[in-house]
Amino acid sequence: MQFEITAEDGALLLQSFGQPKPWRWVEVDSLLFLEVDGVTKGGRHMAFREEADGRISRMYHEGLEVYDKIPWYEATRYQLGFLGIFVLVFLSECVGWPAVYLIRRRRKRPVSGGQKAQLARWLAWSSSGLNLIFLVGLTLMLVYRLLDLVIEVPLEMIALLITPLLTCILAIGMVFVATVSWKHEYWSTGSRLYYSVVTLITLGFIWFLYYWNLLGFHF
Repeated sequence: MQFEITAEDGALLLQSFGQPKPWRWVEVDSLLFLEVDGVTKGGRHMAFREEADGRISRMYHEGLEVYDKIPWYEATRYQLGFLGIFVLVFLSECVGWPAVYLIRRRRKRPVSGGQKAQLARWLAWSSSGLNLIFLVGLTLMLVYRLLDLVIEVPLEMIALLITPLLTCILAIGMVFVATVSWKHEYWSTGSRLYYSVVTLITLGFIWFLYYWNLLGFHF
């Protein structure tokens, strides 16, 4: 569980993601706070650990609850924001370019860029499709097989972890094609910019998986 802490009128407001109303805590001693508006409406204590350099590193609740301070980008709202960007871009690849291809073909208009541009699109389309398969599969595993993941990694999860590795291979091709496309001007400037952005988003997604130990078999 994650909490966001803000200061207001000499008190701390403690709120988790999705919580409608924050809990209010007032300081009763150095780095020691008392809850005045929350679940118990008073009585619970909360303390913080201060490092030698003055940095706050941990938060302690009464009982066994200990929370480490995390970087801002690990907060749930930002992680969901990153995932939202990834999904939108990958969906635009899987749906957008095939739709454009079918429209051009129906109107008997040639697809711009020739075979090299089509190869570039195929790389991006395949990579985006694999990424969406992984995200959907991971979501289903967390919803329906969470207990199995805690006890032992199922074969389905092992198979699912192969898809990001395939994405890495395709991403190498995307970087190469994106670089060459600017040199040889395969298609319009707007299309090249869009493809470059998709390539960067794909690399960002790979880093995202690596950061959370989802790139490879870490178990």
